[in-house]
Amino acid sequence: MSRNRKHFVNRILKLVIILLVAAALLTTILVTTNKPAYACRCSQFPSPQDALKGATAVFAGKVISVNAAGSATFSVSQIWKGE
Repeated sequence: MSRNRKHFVNRILKLVIILLVAAALLTTILVTTNKPAYACRCSQFPSPQDALKGATAVFAGKVISVNAAGSATFSVSQIWKGE
C-alpha cells in the first residue's frame, strides 16, 4: 500500500472514530438528561345541552360539495335548531 493511501485510510478511520464518539456522547446526553413528559389538559367541552343553547344551527346530514371558498352544501336529514 502506498504511503498516500495509508495516510488517506488513517484519516478516514480517525474521522469515523470521531463521528462514533460524537454520536455516543450525543446519545448519552439525550438519554441521561431527559425530562418527564406530561399529558396536556384539553379544554373542557360544553355539555350537549349547553352546546345546543349556544349554537345557531344544529343538524345531521352529509356534505354534498365544498367550494374553493370553503362553503359547504349539505343534504340535511334532521334539524334540531335553525332553518
